[in-house]
Amino acid sequence: MFVNVLEEEQQKRAGYSSMPRMAALMQESMESGRFWFHELVYACFESPDSRAWVAIRQLLPSLDDLVTVSGPEIDSFVDRKMEELRRYTVEWASMQEEIKQKEADFQALKERVEEDGCV
Repeated sequence: MFVNVLEEEQQKRAGYSSMPRMAALMQESMESGRFWFHELVYACFESPDSRAWVAIRQLLPSLDDLVTVSGPEIDSFVDRKMEELRRYTVEWASMQEEIKQKEADFQALKERVEEDGCV
């Protein structure tokens, strides 16, 4: 339907461009399956069950057989990244406390200077 509406709009503006019609390019992309690869680039972090992945798996049924990383390697990677996240979270909390302390020290110093009339 989208391609049909696009074609209708382009026919209304037929004399404006010598470039290939967008509707024809879109139709070709959908027929060849390239559309789904482009869609995947834009939505690559979505679920593996997204429409783009489902369509690509229909185009390339053996796609999952091309995976070169084993389950244990993936588990190890996830465990390592989760540990890094835990350490980062602890480190960030420590840094936030340090920042708060420095802000409090600065505020106290500022108030003393103002009380002493140095400003």
